[in-house]
Amino acid sequence: MLRRMAEWSEPYPARLFLGVNEPADVFAVADLDELAAGLPGFRYEIFAWRAGADWPGRVGTPVDAVARALATASTAPDV
Repeated sequence: MLRRMAEWSEPYPARLFLGVNEPADVFAVADLDELAAGLPGFRYEIFAWRAGADWPGRVGTPVDAVARALATASTAPDV
């Protein structure tokens, strides 16, 4: 979906909350960075449920972040 948005130069913002069990499970970061570079309204956050002290990302699951984002959204997003 994100690739199509970039291909079609979609002007709409897009946000991805990616959850993994452990940092070793993270995948496709280069692809996500490439999409973010070509799709100005796109951003993503990666959450690791069982992360060590050296994990630079978010800890836990993306559920709380999604709930916070929805609670503070000025318009209802397409989910």
